Amino acid sequence: MDALAPTHRRRPASARPGRGRRIWDFRPRGPAAYHPLIALWTFLDGACSARPEHLGRRRRARAASIVAVALIGHLAPRAALAAGPDPAAQARKGVALAGRGDCPTAVPILEESELARHTPGAAFALAGCYVSMGELMRAAELFHTVALEQPLRTWTKADRDAVAKAPGRAAEVDARIPSLRFDAQEEYPDLEIEVDGHAVENLAKPHKVAPDLGHTVRAQARDHKEQTQKVVVGEGERKVVKIKLEREGPPGAEGDGEGKPSAATPGQRKWLGVGFRGYVIPKFMMNFAADGGTNVFVPSLVARFQAPVGRDVDLAVNLGCAHYGMGPTLIKGKGAPDTEYELVEANLHTLLATVDLLWSFPIDDARKWAFKLGGGLGIGVAFGNLTRNQAYPATKDALADPYSWQKCAGPSNPTNMFRYCNQLDKDASHYNDYSEPSWFNGGKKPALYPWAALPELGFSFRPTPGFAMDLEAGLTLTGIMASFGVRFGL
Repeated sequence: MDALAPTHRRRPASARPGRGRRIWDFRPRGPAAYHPLIALWTFLDGACSARPEHLGRRRRARAASIVAVALIGHLAPRAALAAGPDPAAQARKGVALAGRGDCPTAVPILEESELARHTPGAAFALAGCYVSMGELMRAAELFHTVALEQPLRTWTKADRDAVAKAPGRAAEVDARIPSLRFDAQEEYPDLEIEVDGHAVENLAKPHKVAPDLGHTVRAQARDHKEQTQKVVVGEGERKVVKIKLEREGPPGAEGDGEGKPSAATPGQRKWLGVGFRGYVIPKFMMNFAADGGTNVFVPSLVARFQAPVGRDVDLAVNLGCAHYGMGPTLIKGKGAPDTEYELVEANLHTLLATVDLLWSFPIDDARKWAFKLGGGLGIGVAFGNLTRNQAYPATKDALADPYSWQKCAGPSNPTNMFRYCNQLDKDASHYNDYSEPSWFNGGKKPALYPWAALPELGFSFRPTPGFAMDLEAGLTLTGIMASFGVRFGL
């Protein structure tokens, strides 16, 4: 009914029937104007605004408009019933609950109403509830957004008041949010600082953090040892974190580490081989660090050099390349709200160097069959594309069906998706297949990653003294590994 509310406007003197007479304009405003019957009424009502000499036509058109109003009154309740709860009514209910201090009940109602139809008044009340619940970062972002909104004809007095008060509330919340400043004790080449795993883009500006929580600050620079420290800051605190890094000394002299076959182990030899490794990254392991995700299979080709370092103990050096491919997958930060979901796609390639230490336990007297047990360490270099897009639920049951989410075309596009498609946070530019920068450029795309496997289990079969086949499996940092390879004696 808000769309049919009368609005006062004065027509020009040439169009007014009488001097000083006020004309009531009941033509609809806003989304209701798109109903076909209302559009018909609007057209007929326009015909009634003709000149006085067309009085007969005006009366007939006015009668027709009354019929259209009757039809609208008959059909509109049914349409409203089919469309579900009225967003405006939900917003009023949420604002009322927030005004009574019942924010735990008000927040989901206000978030739902904002999803359906954004209004400054409801957003302002939602931000106030965020403040009372301690979510200062989210509250500040919402207050700043409301403060920047431009007035619309459909706004109520509550909406106008919200926009007027938002700058002051934003400043109040900003004053309560603690921040970290970094004081480097000297000039460090290529200094990089991360807070809770997120790179600090501008070291000269204070870095805002959540209050009363422990934060991990990691600093590293070229030719210096990495420094990690824990800091806790309270509301409104402005803490200075001192960065003092130690220089790395020259690498110490180490033994050659190259084992020689002993007299007690005749027949041991060096090997050169190739093989296939496959990695399965299960979704549940992704969920240790993030919500959403999917199972990912990573194929890899490996070249191996293997040499004995003791009795039935081999050291294997592996060089491989792998492809991490993942189609559009719904992912958000661990414990983050549903509005943080993004559709992430990966087309990454890696070069991986690993070192395995393997013990062999012969199964038969001829030593052709052996059971293998060991572990490995390594490091990989990644390159390729990692794209991110803000996403929104296309259906009501979207959380149960992650494949129904769609990419946002831009901020508030599609309309009524302000909570999902916006420019409120660090993901403000994540549209149109945004390419995530690498760690070295302040992004989250991995550039280097550690590799570890423990345990590695397998079987080896050596049909001839100069040829062997290996079947192995193991647990790695990211999932399950299985491999098959062949070796040739040198």
